[in-house]
Amino acid sequence: MEVYVDPRAEWNQMYHEVWRIERDFLYDPHHHGLDINAAEKKYAPYLKGLAGRGDLNYLFDEMLGEITIGTCSLEAGMCRSRSG
Repeated sequence: MEVYVDPRAEWNQMYHEVWRIERDFLYDPHHHGLDINAAEKKYAPYLKGLAGRGDLNYLFDEMLGEITIGTCSLEAGMCRSRSG
């Protein structure tokens, strides 16, 4: 079986899903004072410049830092090491 994927389309979907999840499920309904819609628009232009999944993870880390929750973290996801 062969599967063709469009990483940029997947990253775009993942980007919007992250914001939806934060908007709908964060324990603070006021998101620590962050305007979720404005933050989503603020970081969206960076999607076009991503060179790989590592860049997307970095973007997630930066944008989720806006919510200022000390325990919020990001795992590497499906990134593969280039050395192995």
